[in-house]
Amino acid sequence: MKAIISLIAFLFVAGIPLSQANAAVRLDGLWRNNKENISVRIQSTAQGIRAMRLEQSVWYFYTKQHEGLYSDGKGRFYEVRSDDEIMWRESSTGKRILFNRVTNDQ
Repeated sequence: MKAIISLIAFLFVAGIPLSQANAAVRLDGLWRNNKENISVRIQSTAQGIRAMRLEQSVWYFYTKQHEGLYSDGKGRFYEVRSDDEIMWRESSTGKRILFNRVTNDQ
């Protein structure tokens, strides 16, 4: 119950409109943030997605909370903004990284 309340509070504070999420967006592929020089490979899983920064070679798992929002259970989220744009957020620090699609592995 505490996790649900935390997620609702995060969504409210972050200003994420639940209706914006696009159910048809598949995240599989390579994503890039040029400002931070970070590339992320994302793959779908049965529970949500897994993401790997190319320079780290470690997979991080994110569970689907609802259409367009994936959480790692530790306060980090991927939010689908559009077919070609996702936002990574860390709730404890407020850090945000915007990624644009480079390739589509569908």
